[in-house]
Amino acid sequence: YTPSEGSLGVLIIQQSDDPALIGQRFEISKSVTSLGRKASNDIMFPKDSPVSRQHAVIEERDGQLYLSEVSAADESGQAKNPAFGTFVNDQRIDAPTMLRDGDEIRLGKRVRIRFISANPTSGDAERTMDQFSDSDKTMDN
Repeated sequence: YTPSEGSLGVLIIQQSDDPALIGQRFEISKSVTSLGRKASNDIMFPKDSPVSRQHAVIEERDGQLYLSEVSAADESGQAKNPAFGTFVNDQRIDAPTMLRDGDEIRLGKRVRIRFISANPTSGDAERTMDQFSDSDKTMDN
């Protein structure tokens, strides 16, 4: 799946309570893309009850895409994040998280989405040595 010209990336739905969504591709071409159960979202998961009405957004900043949760005010006015969380590669996020080519996004308990970057090489240069495994290091250490 190669993103089309002008696209920032592609989301591929891998798991959802709605069988019609599985395998669907969504091009990310706007600077802000919203995900959630409500009809006003750019990408909707109406049959996935563990997904919040307004669950998460993907925002473009300096050519990179960042995923963050949407906080909604509860009845008392307190900010409330999605009850079942948002994850990138099984790590719960609590701040905007840069997406890398091949990342798995999980909304709530069951919705799984594969992220394909339009420019997969960008961002890798920012990796630090501790992100490489021992097998990546040279033999002379």
